[in-house]
Amino acid sequence: MKRIFELSVGDVLNMKPSDLLKTIKHSEGRTILAECVVSGPSPLPQVTGAELLAVNGADLIDLNIFDVQNPRVNDLEIDSSELVHFLKKNTGCFFGCNLEPAVNLDQMTPGRLATKENAQRAVQLGLDFLLITGNPGTGVSMDGIIKAVQEIKDTVGDDIIIIAGKMHDAGSYDYVTEKQVKELKKGGCDIFMTAAPGTTPFQTVEKVRDLFLMAKDEGMLTKAAIGTTQESSPIDIIKNISIMAKMAGADIIHLGDAGFGGIAPLENLWNMSLAIRGATHSYRKIANRRL
Repeated sequence: MKRIFELSVGDVLNMKPSDLLKTIKHSEGRTILAECVVSGPSPLPQVTGAELLAVNGADLIDLNIFDVQNPRVNDLEIDSSELVHFLKKNTGCFFGCNLEPAVNLDQMTPGRLATKENAQRAVQLGLDFLLITGNPGTGVSMDGIIKAVQEIKDTVGDDIIIIAGKMHDAGSYDYVTEKQVKELKKGGCDIFMTAAPGTTPFQTVEKVRDLFLMAKDEGMLTKAAIGTTQESSPIDIIKNISIMAKMAGADIIHLGDAGFGGIAPLENLWNMSLAIRGATHSYRKIANRRL
């Protein structure tokens, strides 16, 4: 079983969800998920945010503000049936999108909601994972996330990986409990997500560790998210949070999209990679484009 930073483009194009979960587990806390807003123009001419993230160390890329009913990524003029395959082939990364059980619908489109129909559409597009969570101000609650996970899992089964949890309050001030962690697993969650240490009030290494131990006892993988605009903090902050997340037991560390052009500063992503897996594996990851 290869580790995430050893995969070729060919591996990425042909890997099943169950094998990707094994690869992430086998990588021992050295997997990076980076987020990008895809509803606006490309951050640079002739290149998408996803491609910039890929060459700076991302393994998985979350397409935020991605409408599965009207799929667009920055300025790419590609048929929707080929869009995800194009991105995977040109980056060597795995792709997913947010689906949100939102309460406040002012800024939401139907194709971004956490519904069974949208989950099916994501599978048809070729996405590798769904992130069931909430953007700021959407009013998403943990109970809403749990219900959405259950409904989506019943619909798509094991055809796509389900990541679920909150990286910030999203306008609904509730804190995850041991019962909710168990309910997520029972509902079909594959990867439990919570805010990385130091990114929300009271979110210490010890608290995150305890939540992750619960999740792992239930058979889930774990993801610590930097999604509080701290992804645009000075490099030393990023490196410190990344190491704390790894200490707490994160299988995946998530870097949010708060930066110019809908992505975090690329030097922060690169230094996160250096911090959690060192130069050797970081260079291997960005250089390997073999089929």
